[in-house]
Amino acid sequence: MYIGSSKLGNIIAAIFLIIFTLIGIGIFIGGFFLQDSNEKFMKTAEKTSAVITSIERIEASVDKKGDYDYDVYISFVVNGVTYKGNLGDNYSSMQVGDSVIIYYNPKNPNKVLGSDYKSSGYITGIVGAGIVLVGVYFSITNFKSIKKYKKEVRNDEIRRYNQNSQI
Repeated sequence: MYIGSSKLGNIIAAIFLIIFTLIGIGIFIGGFFLQDSNEKFMKTAEKTSAVITSIERIEASVDKKGDYDYDVYISFVVNGVTYKGNLGDNYSSMQVGDSVIIYYNPKNPNKVLGSDYKSSGYITGIVGAGIVLVGVYFSITNFKSIKKYKKEVRNDEIRRYNQNSQI
C-alpha cells in the first residue's frame, strides 16, 4: 500500500519525501564542509592540555533513554595567558578537574577543537547519507506503489467495462 490514500495524500507524501531527502543531502554536504574545516584548522593548530573547569547539562538535549548532553568548559594556558573554551558534548568519562588534550589556533587561541575532532565531519556525513538513502528508498517505494495501485484501478475499470458491455 502506498503512503497517500488520495491524490492530495500522494502529493503530500511526495513533498515530504523530497524534503526529507533534501535535508539529508544538506546534512551530508555539511559533514564534508565540517570535515574540511577541521582539517584546515588542524594544519596550523597547536596541541596542548586543558583542564575541565565545568560541565553543564543541556536541558533541551535529552534522548529517549533520558540521557542528557553536557557542555564541557575548559581552560588552558598559551604563552602565559589563560584562555577558556567549550569542547561541546561531554563523554560520560569526563569529570571537572580532568586534563584533556585540545588543539588551538595559535593566531586565535579562543578557537579550539577537542581530540575527537577527526570523526565529527565524517559522522555528520554518514548520518546525512543515511537520511538520503531512507528518503530515496521510501520515495521509490511510494511511487512504485502508486503506479501499481493505478494499474490495478485501471484493470478493475477495464474488467467492469467488459462485464457491462457483455450484458
